[in-house]
Amino acid sequence: MISAGELAALVGVAYKPTLKTSEVQRLRRALPGYINLLDDVAELVEEDADVLRVKDVSPADLLRVQAAHKELSAREAVLEAVYMSAYHQRLVLDHEGIGMLQKVARRITALAEDHPDMPLRYKSLLDFLSTFRGGGRPAKGAAASEAAPAEEG
Repeated sequence: MISAGELAALVGVAYKPTLKTSEVQRLRRALPGYINLLDDVAELVEEDADVLRVKDVSPADLLRVQAAHKELSAREAVLEAVYMSAYHQRLVLDHEGIGMLQKVARRITALAEDHPDMPLRYKSLLDFLSTFRGGGRPAKGAAASEAAPAEEG
């Protein structure tokens, strides 16, 4: 299998550590369409350099960011398409795998009367599937019986 670093190199991007949440939160948010302004602003900054005198901002810097953004965006789109393809393929496999487990569980339940040892042998499977039945909620009746106090007779 290809490593993340190898894949990054293959598509021409640097593989860097993931930013911490606090680091991401401190980043300025991109405004829609700002990339299209960079070349126009670069031209104006060059014309007005003697008046503006903005430290750490040059026309070359603005054009560099614009070009790098366009390149990285194109690579990001390709990687996103590949990611979505892999993700959907995994979802299909999950569907298939869970379906097979459910089919086995239904068969075990159907055979339980004639083969009482089967549910015991497949207890981990049956327990696993029953845990997630209904989105993880207790089975109908189980919640009511747990919540209702026992009647004294």
